[in-house]
Amino acid sequence: IYAMSNVSSFDRVKIVLVGTSHPGNIGSAARAMKVMGFSRLALVAPRCEITDESYALATKATEIIDSIEVFETLDDVLSDVTVAFGASARIRGFDWQIEPPRSAAQRSSKVLVNQSAAHVAWVFGREDSGLSNDELSKCQFLMHIPTNPDYASLNVASAVQIACYEQRLALLDHREASDSEELASRQQYESLVSHFEQVMTHSGFHDPEKPMLTMMKLRHLLNKSSLTRAEVSLLRGFLSSIQSYDKADSHE
Repeated sequence: IYAMSNVSSFDRVKIVLVGTSHPGNIGSAARAMKVMGFSRLALVAPRCEITDESYALATKATEIIDSIEVFETLDDVLSDVTVAFGASARIRGFDWQIEPPRSAAQRSSKVLVNQSAAHVAWVFGREDSGLSNDELSKCQFLMHIPTNPDYASLNVASAVQIACYEQRLALLDHREASDSEELASRQQYESLVSHFEQVMTHSGFHDPEKPMLTMMKLRHLLNKSSLTRAEVSLLRGFLSSIQSYDKADSHE
């Protein structure tokens, strides 16, 4: 059974622009989205205002501009998101697990079609510097557009167009697989990361006062695992048992 009539899947895709500095890119991104059937656009800490240029470049997608949501932090905008894909032109400092837009869109579509309450975000960074490593670590998966290495510069609105095109194709051609396990939501994922941090700090393995990359490395490990809800519950149960054991041991 093909999910060609599953219009609600399109409504559960959010395009997120972080630190946008050019009003025109907001309008161009909105136009790119509408052409492919998407309507949810969010801005995180924008460095510019929405102007007449935004509306002019949006052309017939001005309703997307009118309904833009603005957030202070990436955590805020991703609070209701099940899976987030971070776009990166270059990978810095970590051996990140990345994939091209097509396979990322196929992964996203599987989540959207098989989990009726799931929401997906495609996150794009600043025009001049992209997303920071910390921001990338907040996304479960990373997407990289394989541009010409001799001229890799890609306008953010063009990147949005490519992602939306691939997401549209994947949604229109995705086969349902109702027996698949549900992935953990970002909220569950963030709670797991916080739980790990509590236990590791208490044990002395992680010192939050030192500029270590322990938590980012842990996020990277968990991101690669594509944890299900049941797996997150298992890990949190294990962490809780460690905390209970420590409390019982301290009272003896």
